[in-house]
Amino acid sequence: KYKKSNWKKVENGADRYTNALVRHLILEETEVVDQETKLHHAIHVAWNGIARLYFIIKDESNAQ
Repeated sequence: KYKKSNWKKVENGADRYTNALVRHLILEETEVVDQETKLHHAIHVAWNGIARLYFIIKDESNAQ
């Protein structure tokens, strides 16, 4: 579904990964496994947190 390293090209990456993280946290309250990917929502939460951190650090570096 996704090409290698395309996640780094997401516009407004920190915001979009934050939104995805929160969405999976909310869904995790009613279901353990994501219906689309068949992976635990906790996996998506962890991944989105790491991707979010990447963009936060990248944005800080670009601001300096």
